[in-house]
Amino acid sequence: MSYGANMTTDFEIVGTFKTAEGADGYKEVRVQQLLKPVRYVDAAINACTIATAIM
Repeated sequence: MSYGANMTTDFEIVGTFKTAEGADGYKEVRVQQLLKPVRYVDAAINACTIATAIM
């Protein structure tokens, strides 16, 4: 389900970290990203309103 957010344009990667081996049942270590929203609040609210109205 999407609420109008685009991961490639609406967020900036501000950090990464590796999970511990075996975390959450995954055998391999995974790299996760910490994201910061960069879209203006009014634009985000408008996109969410439009996306949820279509559903």
